[in-house]
Amino acid sequence: MKKHIIILDVLLGTLVLLSAAMAGALVRINVAFSLSVLLIVLLLFVITFFIVNRMGNLVDGHFYGTGQKNGSSQYSLEHMAVPIVILSGKNMVWYNDAFQTEIMGGKEACLQPVSKIVPGLDLKTCSEASGQCIDIASGRYTVYGAVTGEESNQTIAYFINDTPLKLKASEYVASRPAVFYLVLDTYDELNKDLKSSDSAQILSSISRTLEQFIGKTTGFLLRTGSARYMAVIEERHMQEIVENRFAILDKVRQIGGEVTTTLSIGVGRGGETFKECEEMASSALDMALGRGGDQAAVKTKEGFAFYGGVSRSVEKRDKVKSRIIATALKDLIEASDSVIIMGHK
Repeated sequence: MKKHIIILDVLLGTLVLLSAAMAGALVRINVAFSLSVLLIVLLLFVITFFIVNRMGNLVDGHFYGTGQKNGSSQYSLEHMAVPIVILSGKNMVWYNDAFQTEIMGGKEACLQPVSKIVPGLDLKTCSEASGQCIDIASGRYTVYGAVTGEESNQTIAYFINDTPLKLKASEYVASRPAVFYLVLDTYDELNKDLKSSDSAQILSSISRTLEQFIGKTTGFLLRTGSARYMAVIEERHMQEIVENRFAILDKVRQIGGEVTTTLSIGVGRGGETFKECEEMASSALDMALGRGGDQAAVKTKEGFAFYGGVSRSVEKRDKVKSRIIATALKDLIEASDSVIIMGHK
Protein backbone atom coordinates (compact mmCIF):
# COMPACT_ATOMS: atom_id res chain seq x y z
CA MET A 1 0.00 0.00 0.00
CA LYS A 2 2.80 2.44 0.91
CA LYS A 3 4.46 2.18 -2.48
CA HIS A 4 1.28 3.31 -4.19
CA ILE A 5 0.81 6.29 -1.83
CA ILE A 6 4.42 7.30 -2.51
CA ILE A 7 3.71 7.29 -6.24
CA LEU A 8 0.73 9.62 -5.73
CA ASP A 9 2.73 11.95 -3.45
CA VAL A 10 5.58 12.13 -5.94
CA LEU A 11 3.06 12.97 -8.67
CA LEU A 12 1.60 15.79 -6.56
CA GLY A 13 5.02 17.21 -5.64
CA THR A 14 6.15 17.15 -9.26
CA LEU A 15 3.07 19.03 -10.43
CA VAL A 16 3.52 21.66 -7.69
CA LEU A 17 7.16 22.26 -8.62
CA LEU A 18 6.27 22.57 -12.31
CA SER A 19 3.52 25.04 -11.49
CA ALA A 20 5.85 27.15 -9.34
CA ALA A 21 8.55 27.17 -12.00
CA MET A 22 6.04 28.24 -14.63
CA ALA A 23 4.75 31.00 -12.35
CA GLY A 24 8.25 32.36 -11.72
CA ALA A 25 8.97 32.46 -15.42
CA LEU A 26 5.78 34.34 -16.15
CA VAL A 27 6.42 36.86 -13.36
CA ARG A 28 9.86 37.69 -14.74
CA ILE A 29 8.35 38.27 -18.16
CA ASN A 30 5.63 40.68 -17.08
CA VAL A 31 5.16 41.80 -13.47
CA ALA A 32 1.74 43.22 -14.31
CA PHE A 33 0.31 39.73 -14.62
CA SER A 34 1.76 38.42 -11.34
CA LEU A 35 -1.56 38.41 -9.53
CA SER A 36 -3.29 36.54 -12.35
CA VAL A 37 -0.47 34.04 -12.54
CA LEU A 38 -0.63 33.37 -8.81
CA LEU A 39 -4.33 32.74 -9.07
CA ILE A 40 -3.77 30.30 -11.95
CA VAL A 41 -1.04 28.49 -9.99
CA LEU A 42 -3.29 28.27 -6.96
CA LEU A 43 -6.12 26.89 -9.08
CA LEU A 44 -3.81 24.31 -10.65
CA PHE A 45 -2.59 23.28 -7.21
CA VAL A 46 -6.14 22.85 -5.91
CA ILE A 47 -7.17 20.80 -8.95
CA THR A 48 -4.04 18.63 -8.74
CA PHE A 49 -4.49 18.09 -5.01
CA PHE A 50 -8.13 17.15 -5.56
CA ILE A 51 -7.27 14.58 -8.27
CA VAL A 52 -4.43 12.98 -6.31
CA ASN A 53 -6.43 12.94 -3.08
CA ARG A 54 -9.35 11.35 -4.92
CA MET A 55 -7.09 8.62 -6.32
CA GLY A 56 -5.72 8.03 -2.83
CA ASN A 57 -9.20 7.76 -1.36
CA LEU A 58 -10.19 5.39 -4.15
CA VAL A 59 -7.36 3.04 -3.30
CA ASP A 60 -7.96 3.39 0.45
CA GLY A 61 -11.67 2.78 -0.01
CA HIS A 62 -10.89 -0.63 -1.48
CA PHE A 63 -7.90 -1.26 0.73
CA TYR A 64 -9.73 -0.59 4.01
CA GLY A 65 -13.37 -1.42 4.52
CA THR A 66 -13.95 1.89 6.33
CA GLY A 67 -12.71 4.04 3.46
CA GLN A 68 -10.22 5.76 5.80
CA LYS A 69 -6.45 5.46 5.78
CA ASN A 70 -6.46 4.69 9.49
CA GLY A 71 -9.33 2.22 9.29
CA SER A 72 -9.38 -1.08 11.14
CA SER A 73 -6.72 -3.49 9.86
CA GLN A 74 -9.19 -6.39 9.91
CA TYR A 75 -10.61 -5.05 6.64
CA SER A 76 -7.23 -4.78 4.97
CA LEU A 77 -6.65 -6.60 1.69
CA GLU A 78 -2.91 -6.07 1.66
CA HIS A 79 -1.92 -9.15 3.63
CA MET A 80 -4.54 -11.55 2.26
CA ALA A 81 -3.10 -14.75 0.76
CA VAL A 82 -5.39 -14.39 -2.28
CA PRO A 83 -3.93 -12.30 -5.14
CA ILE A 84 -6.02 -9.13 -5.51
CA VAL A 85 -5.77 -6.23 -7.95
CA ILE A 86 -7.75 -3.00 -8.21
CA LEU A 87 -8.30 -1.59 -11.69
CA SER A 88 -9.30 1.82 -12.90
CA GLY A 89 -10.58 1.10 -16.36
CA LYS A 90 -8.04 -1.48 -17.54
CA ASN A 91 -5.07 -0.11 -15.61
CA MET A 92 -3.82 -1.46 -12.29
CA VAL A 93 -3.90 1.18 -9.55
CA TRP A 94 -3.22 -1.19 -6.65
CA TYR A 95 -2.36 -4.82 -5.97
CA ASN A 96 -1.44 -6.75 -2.86
CA ASP A 97 1.75 -8.66 -2.09
CA ALA A 98 0.25 -12.01 -3.13
CA PHE A 99 -0.61 -10.63 -6.58
CA GLN A 100 2.85 -9.17 -7.02
CA THR A 101 4.50 -12.43 -5.97
CA GLU A 102 2.30 -15.05 -7.68
CA ILE A 103 0.99 -13.25 -10.74
CA MET A 104 3.72 -10.72 -11.52
CA GLY A 105 6.73 -12.73 -10.38
CA GLY A 106 7.85 -10.02 -7.95
CA LYS A 107 7.94 -7.23 -10.54
CA GLU A 108 6.43 -3.74 -10.25
CA ALA A 109 3.70 -2.72 -12.70
CA CYS A 110 1.52 -0.13 -10.97
CA LEU A 111 -0.60 2.00 -13.34
CA GLN A 112 0.19 -0.34 -16.25
CA PRO A 113 -2.50 -2.13 -18.31
CA VAL A 114 -3.52 -5.41 -16.76
CA SER A 115 -3.35 -7.05 -20.20
CA LYS A 116 0.45 -6.91 -20.02
CA ILE A 117 0.43 -9.06 -16.88
CA VAL A 118 -2.64 -11.23 -17.45
CA PRO A 119 -3.30 -11.58 -21.19
CA GLY A 120 -6.85 -12.62 -22.00
CA LEU A 121 -8.43 -11.24 -18.83
CA ASP A 122 -11.99 -10.14 -19.61
CA LEU A 123 -13.51 -7.93 -16.93
CA LYS A 124 -17.06 -8.66 -18.13
CA THR A 125 -16.51 -12.43 -17.99
CA CYS A 126 -14.82 -12.44 -14.60
CA SER A 127 -17.68 -10.35 -13.18
CA GLU A 128 -20.09 -13.22 -13.88
CA ALA A 129 -20.95 -15.76 -11.18
CA SER A 130 -18.75 -18.46 -12.70
CA GLY A 131 -15.75 -16.15 -13.07
CA GLN A 132 -13.10 -16.56 -15.76
CA CYS A 133 -10.55 -19.36 -16.01
CA ILE A 134 -7.03 -18.07 -16.62
CA ASP A 135 -3.85 -20.12 -17.07
CA ILE A 136 -0.72 -18.40 -15.76
CA ALA A 137 2.79 -19.75 -15.39
CA SER A 138 2.27 -20.07 -11.64
CA GLY A 139 -0.91 -22.14 -12.01
CA ARG A 140 -4.51 -22.25 -13.13
CA TYR A 141 -6.77 -19.57 -11.64
CA THR A 142 -10.42 -18.62 -11.57
CA VAL A 143 -10.75 -14.83 -11.54
CA TYR A 144 -13.77 -13.21 -9.90
CA GLY A 145 -14.35 -9.50 -10.41
CA ALA A 146 -16.76 -6.91 -9.09
CA VAL A 147 -17.48 -3.33 -10.05
CA THR A 148 -16.98 -1.08 -7.03
CA GLY A 149 -17.53 2.55 -6.16
CA GLU A 150 -19.89 5.00 -7.79
CA GLU A 151 -18.21 4.79 -11.20
CA SER A 152 -18.51 1.66 -13.32
CA ASN A 153 -14.86 1.74 -14.47
CA GLN A 154 -13.51 0.67 -11.08
CA THR A 155 -13.04 -3.09 -10.67
CA ILE A 156 -11.55 -5.30 -7.98
CA ALA A 157 -10.44 -8.76 -9.10
CA TYR A 158 -9.66 -11.81 -6.95
CA PHE A 159 -7.41 -14.57 -8.36
CA ILE A 160 -8.31 -17.96 -6.86
CA ASN A 161 -5.60 -20.58 -7.41
CA ASP A 162 -7.58 -23.80 -7.96
CA THR A 163 -4.90 -25.70 -9.87
CA PRO A 164 -5.31 -28.99 -7.89
CA LEU A 165 -9.09 -28.94 -8.38
CA LYS A 166 -8.82 -28.31 -12.12
CA LEU A 167 -6.19 -31.02 -12.52
CA LYS A 168 -8.47 -33.50 -10.78
CA ALA A 169 -11.40 -32.40 -12.95
CA SER A 170 -9.31 -32.89 -16.10
CA GLU A 171 -8.22 -36.31 -14.91
CA TYR A 172 -11.83 -37.24 -14.18
CA VAL A 173 -12.87 -36.37 -17.74
CA ALA A 174 -9.87 -38.19 -19.21
CA SER A 175 -10.58 -41.35 -17.20
CA ARG A 176 -14.25 -41.68 -18.18
CA PRO A 177 -15.01 -45.07 -19.76
CA ALA A 178 -15.60 -45.77 -23.42
CA VAL A 179 -17.14 -49.19 -24.11
CA PHE A 180 -16.33 -51.14 -27.29
CA TYR A 181 -18.25 -54.02 -28.82
CA LEU A 182 -16.34 -55.73 -31.65
CA VAL A 183 -17.76 -58.38 -33.98
CA LEU A 184 -16.00 -60.29 -36.77
CA ASP A 185 -18.44 -59.93 -39.66
CA THR A 186 -17.09 -62.83 -41.75
CA TYR A 187 -16.73 -65.44 -39.04
CA ASP A 188 -19.29 -67.80 -40.62
CA GLU A 189 -17.71 -67.40 -44.05
CA LEU A 190 -14.24 -68.23 -42.70
CA ASN A 191 -15.44 -71.46 -41.11
CA LYS A 192 -17.38 -72.38 -44.23
CA ASP A 193 -14.79 -71.64 -46.91
CA LEU A 194 -11.53 -72.56 -45.15
CA LYS A 195 -10.04 -75.55 -43.45
CA SER A 196 -10.31 -75.60 -39.69
CA SER A 197 -6.57 -75.06 -39.29
CA ASP A 198 -6.55 -72.13 -41.70
CA SER A 199 -9.56 -70.43 -40.13
CA ALA A 200 -8.13 -70.99 -36.65
CA GLN A 201 -4.86 -69.32 -37.72
CA ILE A 202 -6.70 -66.30 -39.11
CA LEU A 203 -8.89 -66.00 -36.01
CA SER A 204 -5.81 -66.21 -33.81
CA SER A 205 -4.15 -63.41 -35.79
CA ILE A 206 -7.26 -61.27 -35.45
CA SER A 207 -7.37 -61.83 -31.70
CA ARG A 208 -3.70 -60.93 -31.38
CA THR A 209 -4.21 -57.77 -33.45
CA LEU A 210 -7.11 -56.69 -31.23
CA GLU A 211 -5.06 -57.39 -28.09
CA GLN A 212 -2.26 -55.19 -29.42
CA PHE A 213 -4.76 -52.48 -30.32
CA ILE A 214 -6.27 -52.35 -26.84
CA GLY A 215 -2.90 -53.04 -25.20
CA LYS A 216 -1.66 -49.60 -26.27
CA THR A 217 -4.26 -48.07 -23.95
CA THR A 218 -5.00 -48.43 -20.24
CA GLY A 219 -8.06 -50.57 -21.03
CA PHE A 220 -8.76 -54.28 -21.32
CA LEU A 221 -10.16 -56.70 -23.91
CA LEU A 222 -12.46 -59.67 -23.28
CA ARG A 223 -13.53 -62.32 -25.74
CA THR A 224 -17.23 -62.88 -25.11
CA GLY A 225 -17.97 -65.30 -27.95
CA SER A 226 -16.47 -67.08 -30.93
CA ALA A 227 -16.59 -63.89 -32.99
CA ARG A 228 -17.38 -61.22 -30.39
CA TYR A 229 -15.20 -59.10 -28.13
CA MET A 230 -15.76 -56.42 -25.53
CA ALA A 231 -13.27 -53.73 -24.51
CA VAL A 232 -13.28 -50.80 -22.10
CA ILE A 233 -10.75 -47.99 -22.44
CA GLU A 234 -10.38 -44.52 -20.98
CA GLU A 235 -11.59 -41.41 -22.77
CA ARG A 236 -8.02 -40.07 -22.93
CA HIS A 237 -7.26 -42.60 -25.72
CA MET A 238 -10.35 -41.93 -27.83
CA GLN A 239 -9.07 -38.79 -29.51
CA GLU A 240 -6.13 -40.63 -31.09
CA ILE A 241 -8.33 -43.54 -32.17
CA VAL A 242 -10.86 -41.22 -33.79
CA GLU A 243 -8.14 -39.12 -35.46
CA ASN A 244 -6.76 -42.35 -36.98
CA ARG A 245 -10.31 -43.18 -38.08
CA PHE A 246 -10.18 -46.59 -36.39
CA ALA A 247 -7.10 -47.88 -38.21
CA ILE A 248 -7.76 -51.27 -36.59
CA LEU A 249 -10.37 -51.86 -39.31
CA ASP A 250 -7.69 -51.74 -42.01
CA LYS A 251 -5.37 -54.02 -40.03
CA VAL A 252 -8.05 -56.68 -39.62
CA ARG A 253 -9.00 -56.41 -43.28
CA GLN A 254 -5.39 -57.16 -44.28
CA ILE A 255 -5.13 -60.33 -42.19
CA GLY A 256 -7.29 -62.52 -44.40
CA GLY A 257 -5.36 -61.86 -47.60
CA GLU A 258 -7.55 -63.21 -50.40
CA VAL A 259 -10.21 -64.14 -47.83
CA THR A 260 -12.40 -61.29 -46.65
CA THR A 261 -12.02 -60.49 -42.95
CA THR A 262 -13.92 -57.45 -41.73
CA LEU A 263 -14.76 -56.07 -38.33
CA SER A 264 -17.70 -54.10 -36.99
CA ILE A 265 -17.23 -51.90 -33.94
CA GLY A 266 -19.77 -50.19 -31.73
CA VAL A 267 -18.53 -47.59 -29.25
CA GLY A 268 -20.42 -45.87 -26.47
CA ARG A 269 -18.78 -42.82 -24.93
CA GLY A 270 -19.81 -39.83 -22.87
CA GLY A 271 -22.39 -41.67 -20.76
CA GLU A 272 -23.00 -40.84 -17.12
CA THR A 273 -22.45 -44.45 -16.01
CA PHE A 274 -20.84 -47.67 -17.25
CA LYS A 275 -24.29 -49.07 -17.93
CA GLU A 276 -25.25 -46.12 -20.11
CA CYS A 277 -21.98 -46.42 -22.08
CA GLU A 278 -22.61 -50.15 -22.55
CA GLU A 279 -26.12 -49.52 -23.87
CA MET A 280 -24.79 -46.86 -26.23
CA ALA A 281 -22.10 -49.27 -27.48
CA SER A 282 -24.71 -51.98 -28.13
CA SER A 283 -26.86 -49.53 -30.08
CA ALA A 284 -23.82 -48.33 -32.03
CA LEU A 285 -22.89 -51.91 -32.95
CA ASP A 286 -26.40 -52.56 -34.22
CA MET A 287 -26.10 -49.45 -36.36
CA ALA A 288 -22.72 -50.52 -37.75
CA LEU A 289 -24.00 -54.00 -38.63
CA GLY A 290 -27.19 -52.58 -40.10
CA ARG A 291 -25.13 -50.36 -42.41
CA GLY A 292 -23.30 -53.40 -43.80
CA GLY A 293 -20.45 -53.94 -41.35
CA ASP A 294 -16.74 -53.26 -41.83
CA GLN A 295 -17.02 -49.97 -39.96
CA ALA A 296 -17.06 -48.35 -36.56
CA ALA A 297 -20.08 -46.53 -35.18
CA VAL A 298 -19.57 -44.22 -32.21
CA LYS A 299 -22.55 -43.12 -30.20
CA THR A 300 -22.52 -40.14 -27.86
CA LYS A 301 -25.29 -38.01 -26.41
CA GLU A 302 -25.06 -35.85 -29.54
CA GLY A 303 -25.73 -38.77 -31.88
CA PHE A 304 -23.79 -41.18 -34.13
CA ALA A 305 -20.49 -40.86 -35.98
CA PHE A 306 -19.26 -43.45 -38.50
CA TYR A 307 -15.78 -44.46 -39.62
CA GLY A 308 -14.57 -46.99 -42.18
CA GLY A 309 -16.86 -49.03 -44.39
CA VAL A 310 -14.55 -49.05 -47.42
CA SER A 311 -15.14 -52.65 -48.44
CA ARG A 312 -18.24 -54.17 -49.96
CA SER A 313 -21.04 -54.54 -47.43
CA VAL A 314 -21.56 -57.92 -45.87
CA GLU A 315 -25.23 -58.74 -46.37
CA LYS A 316 -27.14 -60.65 -43.68
CA ARG A 317 -30.40 -61.65 -45.27
CA ASP A 318 -32.19 -62.94 -42.23
CA LYS A 319 -34.24 -61.80 -39.29
CA VAL A 320 -31.12 -60.63 -37.45
CA LYS A 321 -30.51 -57.82 -39.92
CA SER A 322 -34.15 -56.76 -39.77
CA ARG A 323 -33.98 -56.58 -35.99
CA ILE A 324 -30.72 -54.64 -36.11
CA ILE A 325 -32.08 -52.07 -38.54
CA ALA A 326 -35.36 -51.76 -36.63
CA THR A 327 -33.56 -51.21 -33.32
CA ALA A 328 -31.21 -48.63 -34.79
CA LEU A 329 -34.08 -46.83 -36.49
CA LYS A 330 -36.04 -46.76 -33.24
CA ASP A 331 -33.07 -45.23 -31.41
CA LEU A 332 -32.70 -42.55 -34.07
CA ILE A 333 -36.38 -41.66 -33.92
CA GLU A 334 -36.36 -41.47 -30.12
CA ALA A 335 -33.33 -39.19 -30.17
CA SER A 336 -34.89 -36.80 -32.70
CA ASP A 337 -37.05 -33.77 -31.94
CA SER A 338 -39.11 -34.23 -35.11
CA VAL A 339 -39.42 -36.98 -37.71
CA ILE A 340 -40.48 -36.55 -41.34
CA ILE A 341 -41.62 -39.63 -43.24
CA MET A 342 -41.87 -39.46 -47.03
CA GLY A 343 -42.10 -41.98 -49.82
CA HIS A 344 -39.85 -42.35 -52.83
CA LYS A 345 -39.76 -44.34 -56.03
